[in-house]
Amino acid sequence: NAADLPLGSSRSVVRPNRTLVDTLFAALAADPDRRTTLPHRMCSSLRASDGRAAFARSRTAFTAARFLAVEDDVVTLGAAEPLRRLAALCDPPATLDTLAGMLAGAGAGPETGTGAEAGPEPEPQQVAAALAFIRQVCDAGLLVAVEPFDPQDPNPLLRLARWLRETGLPRDPELALRIEDLSVLTGEFGTAEPARRAALLAALRDRWVKLLDEVGHPVGAASARL
Repeated sequence: NAADLPLGSSRSVVRPNRTLVDTLFAALAADPDRRTTLPHRMCSSLRASDGRAAFARSRTAFTAARFLAVEDDVVTLGAAEPLRRLAALCDPPATLDTLAGMLAGAGAGPETGTGAEAGPEPEPQQVAAALAFIRQVCDAGLLVAVEPFDPQDPNPLLRLARWLRETGLPRDPELALRIEDLSVLTGEFGTAEPARRAALLAALRDRWVKLLDEVGHPVGAASARL
Protein backbone atom coordinates (compact mmCIF):
# COMPACT_ATOMS: atom_id res chain seq x y z
CA ASN A 1 0.00 0.00 0.00
CA ALA A 2 1.52 3.31 -1.06
CA ALA A 3 0.07 5.00 2.03
CA ASP A 4 2.22 2.78 4.24
CA LEU A 5 5.48 3.92 2.66
CA PRO A 6 7.31 6.77 4.39
CA LEU A 7 8.03 9.81 2.28
CA GLY A 8 11.39 9.63 0.61
CA SER A 9 11.63 5.84 0.93
CA SER A 10 11.66 5.21 -2.83
CA ARG A 11 14.82 5.59 -4.91
CA SER A 12 15.88 4.99 -8.46
CA VAL A 13 17.82 1.80 -9.11
CA VAL A 14 20.07 1.72 -12.16
CA ARG A 15 21.49 -1.53 -13.56
CA PRO A 16 24.37 -1.96 -15.99
CA ASN A 17 23.36 -2.43 -19.61
CA ARG A 18 23.44 -6.20 -20.18
CA THR A 19 24.41 -5.88 -23.83
CA LEU A 20 27.49 -3.97 -22.76
CA VAL A 21 28.25 -6.45 -19.98
CA ASP A 22 27.86 -9.44 -22.31
CA THR A 23 30.02 -7.74 -24.94
CA LEU A 24 32.72 -7.00 -22.38
CA PHE A 25 32.67 -10.57 -21.09
CA ALA A 26 32.88 -12.01 -24.62
CA ALA A 27 35.86 -9.78 -25.39
CA LEU A 28 37.63 -10.77 -22.16
CA ALA A 29 36.86 -14.48 -22.58
CA ALA A 30 38.25 -14.43 -26.12
CA ASP A 31 41.66 -14.62 -24.47
CA PRO A 32 42.33 -18.38 -24.13
CA ASP A 33 44.33 -17.92 -20.92
CA ARG A 34 41.36 -16.22 -19.27
CA ARG A 35 38.86 -18.65 -20.74
CA THR A 36 40.61 -21.69 -19.29
CA THR A 37 39.96 -20.36 -15.76
CA LEU A 38 36.20 -20.59 -16.31
CA PRO A 39 34.01 -23.67 -15.89
CA HIS A 40 32.58 -24.98 -19.16
CA ARG A 41 29.30 -26.67 -20.07
CA MET A 42 27.86 -28.24 -23.19
CA CYS A 43 25.95 -25.79 -25.37
CA SER A 44 22.80 -27.89 -24.86
CA SER A 45 21.74 -31.33 -23.78
CA LEU A 46 22.79 -34.15 -26.08
CA ARG A 47 19.98 -35.70 -28.13
CA ALA A 48 21.02 -39.10 -29.48
CA SER A 49 19.25 -40.96 -32.26
CA ASP A 50 20.40 -43.71 -34.66
CA GLY A 51 24.01 -43.36 -33.60
CA ARG A 52 24.02 -39.59 -34.11
CA ALA A 53 24.25 -36.82 -31.51
CA ALA A 54 22.49 -33.48 -31.95
CA PHE A 55 23.20 -30.25 -30.09
CA ALA A 56 21.39 -26.91 -30.22
CA ARG A 57 24.20 -24.40 -30.61
CA SER A 58 24.15 -20.63 -30.15
CA ARG A 59 27.06 -18.83 -31.73
CA THR A 60 27.89 -15.23 -30.98
CA ALA A 61 29.53 -12.77 -33.33
CA PHE A 62 30.32 -9.09 -33.12
CA THR A 63 28.21 -6.89 -35.38
CA ALA A 64 29.43 -3.87 -37.33
CA ALA A 65 28.56 -1.88 -34.21
CA ARG A 66 30.87 -4.23 -32.27
CA PHE A 67 28.09 -5.61 -30.10
CA LEU A 68 27.02 -9.22 -29.86
CA ALA A 69 24.60 -10.94 -32.19
CA VAL A 70 23.47 -14.52 -31.58
CA GLU A 71 22.83 -17.12 -34.27
CA ASP A 72 21.20 -20.45 -33.40
CA ASP A 73 21.62 -23.71 -35.28
CA VAL A 74 21.57 -27.47 -34.71
CA VAL A 75 24.74 -29.54 -35.04
CA THR A 76 24.49 -33.27 -35.77
CA LEU A 77 27.52 -35.56 -35.66
CA GLY A 78 28.50 -39.09 -34.81
CA ALA A 79 27.71 -39.96 -31.20
CA ALA A 80 31.26 -41.06 -30.36
CA GLU A 81 31.76 -42.33 -26.82
CA PRO A 82 34.25 -39.55 -25.86
CA LEU A 83 31.63 -36.97 -26.77
CA ARG A 84 28.95 -38.76 -24.75
CA ARG A 85 31.32 -39.05 -21.81
CA LEU A 86 32.29 -35.38 -22.01
CA ALA A 87 28.64 -34.33 -22.05
CA ALA A 88 28.09 -36.31 -18.86
CA LEU A 89 31.26 -35.06 -17.14
CA CYS A 90 30.56 -31.34 -17.58
CA ASP A 91 27.35 -31.52 -15.56
CA PRO A 92 28.08 -29.66 -13.35
CA PRO A 93 30.38 -27.40 -15.36
CA ALA A 94 34.14 -27.69 -14.81
CA THR A 95 37.33 -26.12 -16.15
CA LEU A 96 38.95 -27.56 -19.26
CA ASP A 97 41.90 -28.98 -17.31
CA THR A 98 39.54 -30.67 -14.84
CA LEU A 99 37.44 -32.10 -17.66
CA ALA A 100 40.55 -33.40 -19.43
CA GLY A 101 41.69 -35.18 -16.28
CA MET A 102 38.28 -36.74 -15.74
CA LEU A 103 37.91 -37.72 -19.39
CA ALA A 104 41.33 -39.35 -19.49
CA GLY A 105 40.79 -40.99 -16.11
CA ALA A 106 37.48 -42.43 -17.26
CA GLY A 107 39.23 -44.09 -20.16
CA ALA A 108 37.20 -42.08 -22.65
CA GLY A 109 39.90 -39.96 -24.27
CA PRO A 110 40.02 -40.01 -28.04
CA GLU A 111 43.16 -42.14 -27.96
CA THR A 112 42.24 -44.44 -25.08
CA GLY A 113 38.98 -46.09 -26.00
CA THR A 114 36.03 -46.26 -23.62
CA GLY A 115 35.47 -47.32 -20.09
CA ALA A 116 32.70 -47.12 -17.56
CA GLU A 117 34.90 -47.03 -14.48
CA ALA A 118 37.62 -44.57 -13.60
CA GLY A 119 40.94 -46.38 -13.72
CA PRO A 120 44.32 -45.47 -12.24
CA GLU A 121 45.77 -41.98 -12.51
CA PRO A 122 45.91 -41.16 -16.24
CA GLU A 123 49.23 -40.74 -17.96
CA PRO A 124 50.23 -37.21 -19.08
CA GLN A 125 49.85 -38.17 -22.74
CA GLN A 126 46.32 -39.40 -22.06
CA VAL A 127 45.43 -36.08 -20.42
CA ALA A 128 47.02 -34.19 -23.32
CA ALA A 129 45.01 -36.23 -25.83
CA ALA A 130 41.81 -35.61 -23.88
CA LEU A 131 42.55 -31.88 -23.66
CA ALA A 132 43.18 -31.71 -27.42
CA PHE A 133 39.82 -33.40 -28.02
CA ILE A 134 38.10 -30.99 -25.61
CA ARG A 135 39.61 -27.99 -27.39
CA GLN A 136 38.22 -29.28 -30.67
CA VAL A 137 34.78 -29.48 -29.08
CA CYS A 138 35.23 -25.90 -27.80
CA ASP A 139 36.29 -24.67 -31.25
CA ALA A 140 33.13 -26.22 -32.70
CA GLY A 141 31.05 -24.17 -30.26
CA LEU A 142 29.69 -27.26 -28.50
CA LEU A 143 31.50 -26.64 -25.20
CA VAL A 144 31.09 -23.10 -23.90
CA ALA A 145 32.44 -21.07 -21.00
CA VAL A 146 30.05 -20.26 -18.16
CA GLU A 147 29.81 -16.56 -17.36
CA PRO A 148 31.08 -15.62 -13.89
CA PHE A 149 27.72 -13.97 -13.16
CA ASP A 150 24.16 -15.20 -12.99
CA PRO A 151 21.85 -14.08 -15.83
CA GLN A 152 19.62 -12.38 -13.24
CA ASP A 153 22.46 -10.91 -11.19
CA PRO A 154 21.61 -7.27 -10.42
CA ASN A 155 25.28 -6.27 -10.52
CA PRO A 156 27.21 -8.51 -12.91
CA LEU A 157 30.10 -6.05 -13.12
CA LEU A 158 31.25 -6.90 -9.60
CA ARG A 159 31.23 -10.63 -10.41
CA LEU A 160 33.17 -9.93 -13.59
CA ALA A 161 35.76 -7.97 -11.61
CA ARG A 162 36.04 -10.76 -9.04
CA TRP A 163 36.75 -13.28 -11.81
CA LEU A 164 39.48 -11.07 -13.27
CA ARG A 165 41.17 -10.87 -9.88
CA GLU A 166 41.36 -14.68 -9.84
CA THR A 167 42.72 -15.35 -13.35
CA GLY A 168 46.34 -14.88 -12.34
CA LEU A 169 47.07 -12.75 -15.41
CA PRO A 170 49.24 -9.70 -14.63
CA ARG A 171 47.01 -7.05 -16.23
CA ASP A 172 43.67 -8.33 -14.99
CA PRO A 173 43.66 -6.74 -11.48
CA GLU A 174 43.87 -3.29 -13.11
CA LEU A 175 40.99 -4.19 -15.43
CA ALA A 176 39.03 -5.45 -12.42
CA LEU A 177 39.51 -2.11 -10.67
CA ARG A 178 38.22 -0.21 -13.69
CA ILE A 179 35.17 -2.47 -13.94
CA GLU A 180 34.45 -1.92 -10.24
CA ASP A 181 34.64 1.83 -10.87
CA LEU A 182 32.08 1.41 -13.67
CA SER A 183 29.79 -0.39 -11.23
CA VAL A 184 30.11 2.41 -8.68
CA LEU A 185 29.49 5.10 -11.28
CA THR A 186 26.43 3.26 -12.58
CA GLY A 187 25.00 3.05 -9.05
CA GLU A 188 25.63 6.74 -8.45
CA PHE A 189 23.50 7.66 -11.45
CA GLY A 190 20.33 6.47 -9.72
CA THR A 191 20.73 8.85 -6.77
CA ALA A 192 22.40 11.73 -8.58
CA GLU A 193 20.81 15.17 -8.78
CA PRO A 194 19.29 15.83 -12.21
CA ALA A 195 21.87 18.51 -12.93
CA ARG A 196 24.68 15.98 -12.48
CA ARG A 197 23.26 13.16 -14.56
CA ALA A 198 24.40 14.42 -17.94
CA ALA A 199 27.99 14.53 -16.71
CA LEU A 200 27.68 11.03 -15.24
CA LEU A 201 26.31 9.65 -18.51
CA ALA A 202 29.19 11.22 -20.41
CA ALA A 203 31.70 9.73 -17.96
CA LEU A 204 30.08 6.29 -18.23
CA ARG A 205 30.14 6.38 -22.01
CA ASP A 206 33.77 7.48 -22.07
CA ARG A 207 34.85 4.70 -19.69
CA TRP A 208 32.90 2.00 -21.53
CA VAL A 209 34.34 3.08 -24.89
CA LYS A 210 37.91 3.09 -23.58
CA LEU A 211 37.52 -0.25 -21.79
CA LEU A 212 36.00 -2.05 -24.79
CA ASP A 213 38.69 -0.58 -27.01
CA GLU A 214 41.47 -1.83 -24.74
CA VAL A 215 40.11 -5.38 -24.56
CA GLY A 216 40.00 -5.58 -28.34
CA HIS A 217 36.46 -4.60 -29.34
CA PRO A 218 36.27 -0.86 -30.06
CA VAL A 219 32.76 0.53 -30.33
CA GLY A 220 33.50 3.52 -32.54
CA ALA A 221 32.26 7.03 -32.15
CA ALA A 222 29.08 6.74 -34.23
CA SER A 223 28.42 2.99 -34.38
CA ALA A 224 26.09 2.62 -31.43
CA ARG A 225 24.58 4.42 -28.50
CA LEU A 226 25.93 3.33 -25.15
